[in-house]
Amino acid sequence: MNLFEVLGWLVFLLFIAVYAFKKEMLDEGGVMGAIFVGLVLLFVPRDPPGWVWLLVLLFFFVMGSFASKFKRELKVKVEEDFAKGGARNLMQVIANSAGGLVFAVLGFFSASPVVFVGFVLSVSAMSGDTLSSEIGVLSKSNPVSIKTFKRVERGVSGGVTLLGLAAGLAGGFIIGVFSVLFVLASNQSFQASLTLLVVFASFAGLLGSVMDSVLGVFFQALYYCPKCRVLTERKTHKCGSETKLLKGVRWMDNDIVNMFSSLITSVVGVIVFYLIVK
Repeated sequence: MNLFEVLGWLVFLLFIAVYAFKKEMLDEGGVMGAIFVGLVLLFVPRDPPGWVWLLVLLFFFVMGSFASKFKRELKVKVEEDFAKGGARNLMQVIANSAGGLVFAVLGFFSASPVVFVGFVLSVSAMSGDTLSSEIGVLSKSNPVSIKTFKRVERGVSGGVTLLGLAAGLAGGFIIGVFSVLFVLASNQSFQASLTLLVVFASFAGLLGSVMDSVLGVFFQALYYCPKCRVLTERKTHKCGSETKLLKGVRWMDNDIVNMFSSLITSVVGVIVFYLIVK
C-alpha cells in the first residue's frame, strides 16, 4: 500500500472503532483492542492484502454485535446471569481475535493460501459460536445439554438447540461467502478453491458452536448464588453476592472457551483442507 492508502485505512479503522463505541458495540477497552487487532491485520499478512483480512474480521464483529442486540429485551435475564451479549470489552475482542491473529502472523512468513483459509475458518468458528448463542437462546424450547442430553436452563454452557446449530452453520456460511467476495475484490489470484473455502467455513461455523458447547460443559466455570439460588457464570452475581464454584476450571470463563473453540476448530479444519487440496 502507498502512503495515501495507509492513511485512508487508518482513518477508516479509527472511524469504525469510534462508531462501534458510540453504538455500544465496544467499551473503551474494546476500542483499544479492536484498533490493535486491526493494525496487525492491515500490516502483517502478505497475501491476500491486509485489508481483506481486516474486512473479514470486521464483518464478523459487526454481525455479532447486531446479533447481540437482536431482540435484546428477551435476553436480559441470560445476560445478567451468564455474562453473554452487550458491548464487547478488551478481553472479548482479544479472545475473539486470537485465532485470527495467529494466522495473520503466520501470513507474514508464508503466502500459502492455506494460511488465509485457517484465518477464515477461525473467524467462521467464532461467527458460528456467536450466532448460535445469540439466536439459539431465542428458541421456544429449552436447550439440551450436550453432555447429559437433558433439558437445561437457557444460557447454560453446553446447552444446544436446533435453532442454535442452524444459526452456527449460517454464521460460518456468511463469513465464507464474504471472504470470497473480498478476495475477488482484491483482484489477486487465490491458489485454492473458493467454493471449497465456503463449504469449510460453513462447517467451521457449525463445529465452532459445538466445540464451544463441549468445552463449556466440561471445563467452563459454573457458579451458584446462594442468595438468589440460581446458576451463573459470574463470580459476583448481579445481587452483589459472592458465588460458589460448582464445576469447571475457575479461570476458564466464556471468553477463554470461545478462544479455544476457535483455535481448535480452525487448526482441525485447515489440516483437513490441506490434505484435500495438496
